[in-house]
Amino acid sequence: MTAKEIIASLPLVDENILAEAARQPGLFAEAAMLRVEKMRKRAEAVSAIEYFRSKLALHFRSSKTAYGDKKLTEGAIKERIEANKAHRELRATMESAYEEEEFSKLLLECLRQRRDAIRVIADARLQEVAPNEIDKAVRRKLVGDARKLEEKRRRELDED
Repeated sequence: MTAKEIIASLPLVDENILAEAARQPGLFAEAAMLRVEKMRKRAEAVSAIEYFRSKLALHFRSSKTAYGDKKLTEGAIKERIEANKAHRELRATMESAYEEEEFSKLLLECLRQRRDAIRVIADARLQEVAPNEIDKAVRRKLVGDARKLEEKRRRELDED
């Protein structure tokens, strides 16, 4: 799936929140795979520009300047590398890869927010349907949790 397809899938259809909840993990997995792909692309771009810089710097260091046998300074080498057309293209590719990676991070955050919105809508729907049943279930869970904590506390006291 592309980023545009994932973005097109983001809006929630209020009528069928269960279907949206069922689709959510798949969308998140697609966005996660996209994120990994963009991370790899960024790493490859960084590696390519670093390789090119080092190769070009070695070439400049080994060559002689127009002033005779005098070698270039590190500052001059850096300036010549920065002025190189191929280096500028690699740099633009690397910057683009960083942008795409950041966008993929933000896309994952959108899906996390979508998940939270699904939870809120689902909880609201459940409250509308059977508030007493939910209250009972919550109370049962709280009582069970309290019992477990009390048992754990007793065990810890017995161990001391």
